[in-house]
Amino acid sequence: MAMVAACYSPQPSPGAPCGPGDTCPEDLTCSNGLCLAEPGTADSSAADSAPVDGPLPDVAPVRWALIATAGETNPVTDIDPTSAGNTILVGVETEAATGATAVTDDAGNAYTLIANSRAVNPGRDFGVEIWLAQDSAAGATKVTATGPVIHAVVVWEVAGIASEAPIVEVETRDAQAASNTPPGAPVTTTETGQFVLSIAIVANFVSGLTADSDFANDHTTFGNGWAHLRDNDAPPGMYMAQWNQQTTGTSCASSVVLRTGP
Repeated sequence: MAMVAACYSPQPSPGAPCGPGDTCPEDLTCSNGLCLAEPGTADSSAADSAPVDGPLPDVAPVRWALIATAGETNPVTDIDPTSAGNTILVGVETEAATGATAVTDDAGNAYTLIANSRAVNPGRDFGVEIWLAQDSAAGATKVTATGPVIHAVVVWEVAGIASEAPIVEVETRDAQAASNTPPGAPVTTTETGQFVLSIAIVANFVSGLTADSDFANDHTTFGNGWAHLRDNDAPPGMYMAQWNQQTTGTSCASSVVLRTGP
């Protein structure tokens, strides 16, 4: 059986061990086996070093914030001047056979294609893909996609996305069946408050998201759905955007989940 050492010195120092019947200095009390300062006394050094009962407090996670978004039906989209240190996401609608060869802006940000984000619908000859630039330079006002055929370019500037390994999940759906409510590609977030982007390219024209959607439809550029998960405190789980279109038709979709953090 383990024994607790006692304060045998007549004047034990703060933080010294003590036991039943031991006398701590007047400004200290024997608490949990240690001579500790009472709450509200000037000397709190012993209390600071004492074991903490119960779980440690939660650390507030980083929350993302949508800074700006814009979309146009040509290879160049005008945007509000970007701020430094954010993440820029670009959805590019193309023909089915070929995608974009590059995405650039007038501030020199470096864009890369998010791996496996390209979705296509060969029967209607359209496709979509998502590009990303991290740690943005300030002052970009135009984003340009280069490729054989560019139908639309939609841009999101987001603060609070992790600077390293931001991609959590990418999902696509090619040549989805004809529907009046074309779905986005479903994704699953792994932590509270992750950022989700979802795009549906449809054969006709969307009028907006279905009722009670967790998503905000940012644009209907070129008749399609370009949306993000609204809540930056959304719990982990599966999320899927879904749009309405008056005339039934096929579609393809691409979604990406990004984690937040420094």
